[in-house]
Parts: sequence; C-alpha cells; structure tokens
Amino acid sequence: MDNQELSSIFFSILSLFGAIINALVLLCIQQNPLRCFRNTSSYLVAHQTFSDFVTSMFIAGYSIATFCDTSITEKFSTVLRIFVVLSVTGFIALFLVSLDRFLAIRFPIRYRIYVKSQLVIAVILPIWLGTLGMILLITFHGAWYSTISQFLVVFGGILVFIKLCLHCLAFWTIKKKGDGIQRSTSQSRSHQNQQMVTLKRESRFLFTVFLITLVVLISTVPFFSVFYHSHSVGSTVKTAVFALYWSGVILGPCIYFIRLNNYYTSLKTIICL
Repeated sequence: MDNQELSSIFFSILSLFGAIINALVLLCIQQNPLRCFRNTSSYLVAHQTFSDFVTSMFIAGYSIATFCDTSITEKFSTVLRIFVVLSVTGFIALFLVSLDRFLAIRFPIRYRIYVKSQLVIAVILPIWLGTLGMILLITFHGAWYSTISQFLVVFGGILVFIKLCLHCLAFWTIKKKGDGIQRSTSQSRSHQNQQMVTLKRESRFLFTVFLITLVVLISTVPFFSVFYHSHSVGSTVKTAVFALYWSGVILGPCIYFIRLNNYYTSLKTIICL
C-alpha cells in the first residue's frame, strides 16, 4: 500500500469511530428522555453531537471513496472546505449549550418561562439552513469561499471569547448563589441542602461543557492554523493535526459519559442490551 491508501484507511477508522461514539450519545439521550431531556441543554447537546456525527460520516465516506478510487483526491480542496464549515457548525452548537446553561443559572425564573424546546428548534433550524447554504456556495461557486472563510474565522473567534466569558460569569453566579444559600437564616436546613445539590449538579454539567470546550479548542486551533497556512506546512504535520482534531471529536462524548451519571447509566443500559 502507498501512503495515500494508508492515510485513507487511518482516517476512515478514526472518523467511523467518531461517528459511532457520537451516535452512542444520541442513543443515550433517546434511551432516557425523561432525565436526559429534563432541560433544553439536552436538545442542544444532541444538536452538537449530531453535528460531529455528520462531520464524521462525511469524512469517513470521503476516506473510503479515496481508498477505492484515488482520482477522487482531486476534490480534496472542496471536501476540506466543507469539513471546515461543518466543524464551525459543531462549535456553534457547543456555544449554544454554554449560553443555555448561563441563562438557566443567571435568570432561572425567566429561563423556565421563556426557554422551551420550540425555541431551541427555532434556533437550530436556521443554523443548519445556513450551513447547507454555505456548503452549496462552496461546492458550486468556489469564488465565495474566500468571503465565507474570512467570516467563519472572525465569527469563530468572537464565539470563543463570548463562550469563555459566559463560563466565567456562570461559575461566578453559582458561587454567589451558594454563598447566599449558606448565609440564609430564613430557609430550613433541608431546603438549603436541596438548593445546594441543585447548584452542584449545575456546576458539574457546566464544568463538563467547559472541559469539552478546552478539548475542542486544543484539537481544532492547530488544525485551522495549518489549514489556512497549508502551503508552508508539510504533509506529516497536516496528518498529525488532522488526527489531533479527530481525537477531540472522540474525546468529547467520552467526557459526557465519564462525568454525567445520566449518560453513563444510559450507556450501560445500551451496552447490556
């Protein structure tokens, strides 16, 4: 086998594994809807996981196709551009999870009144329509790619900054609420304990999303840096950063399973079936 065939096999395996583990997260959400769908964040987690699943299946299909027919590599630049768009869509989904949790923690009453599943769907649908529109422009009108690329870079940078700020504000809000509960003398001890348990659960989920955010940034920033300077980077480095990207796609769902009992319990149920 030559290097092209080995590379196709390697990334086929990685992307298929990424698709399988993200599909497991979706199955876990479907397996236990009363607990996993107790808030809109679960819908947004499903959206993020579905984005990674679509990206994984897209690259798996391309890698398998190139192994069977090496002439398809002529379309590599278009495939890579579509991959970039899908990756940004996945990060937008992760940003929405952070935004949702911040609103739930900072404005709990208004959140329960206004944030419903219908609103989440109304937000998700335009994102996928926009993604599809950009993919069509890139595929059939390549001249648009430069404009789309610049927009995605600026937009992605803004999202990263806002997302990190949201996490800081949410953690600060949880700490202030916890201090207020402990100092309160008008509430019974059992009610205080119940509120503290709720805050700890919120903090654990928020920290889980923060960990996944760090994993995504560590795995994707090198990829995008190499992608936008591909003319000056060797093939070995490109392969390494692409593999690093897939490690992030695979590790993200693993963090959900490790840190969140609902997902871990559902995973055990699925495996034992």
